[in-house]
Amino acid sequence: LKHTSQNYKNISNFANMRVVTLDNKAFEEVCHDLAGKVVIDGYLPDLIVGIATGGVYVSRHIMPSVPHAVISCQRPSTAVKDSNKTLMNIVQCLPLWCRNLLRIVEAMLLGCNKSRRLPQVDIDKECINAIKASKYILVVDDAVDSGNTLMAVKETIESLDSDVEIRTAAITVTTSAPAIIPDYYIYHNRTLIRFPWSKDAAK
Repeated sequence: LKHTSQNYKNISNFANMRVVTLDNKAFEEVCHDLAGKVVIDGYLPDLIVGIATGGVYVSRHIMPSVPHAVISCQRPSTAVKDSNKTLMNIVQCLPLWCRNLLRIVEAMLLGCNKSRRLPQVDIDKECINAIKASKYILVVDDAVDSGNTLMAVKETIESLDSDVEIRTAAITVTTSAPAIIPDYYIYHNRTLIRFPWSKDAAK
């Protein structure tokens, strides 16, 4: 009975989720707001690390004057979408309400996976050198779901330089208890974002 009650609660949480679609202008405004949170907090990074691919778009908009580096750490769900391009082309043509529903269903399925297994991080020599030459690093992603990706990148940077001060940022945190909650964010829980580059964005 307790297990059934918990499942019902989880389903209710996902049923209350909303999907926000950002065009290029709205995306730039949200990035400006995210940068404002970092500045108001008094944190001045000397390097911004964007997690490819979405995090790179965000990182380049929030503080364009700060040096940037890129780390790759692909989510399993992204790999599945990349291997089904025909299906994603069909999804792009669906009505907005249908694409929103598919988003919420995808979030529900991902939310059922409680694995804390961290993905493998791909980091090149140029990025390693940039990290070792920095003292204050801001790690940026577009969205935090399980938090495993952000955690993996943060731990990788710490393994390269234990003295570096790392803070994290994302546009949205879609779950209530991720492996790591970013220091700075705009949305938290129940808000899924369709970015201009999202695979289900309308053609």
